[in-house]
Amino acid sequence: MLCDLEGLSYDEVAEALGVKLGTVRSRIHRGRTMLREKLAHRDPRPVQARKPRLKMPRIAGLL
Repeated sequence: MLCDLEGLSYDEVAEALGVKLGTVRSRIHRGRTMLREKLAHRDPRPVQARKPRLKMPRIAGLL
């Protein structure tokens, strides 16, 4: 949420939460993956068409 809704950089989030940058990145990745899985049933496209692009847009915040 801090990245996607508040517009903070990963570095700023790491500093605000007192965690390492790698922790922020892994939590954001994990959160986006979880959100994608939870919302997959709303996407009428076949599973192959749903695979994320290399540069995925920001869809979920820090969990």
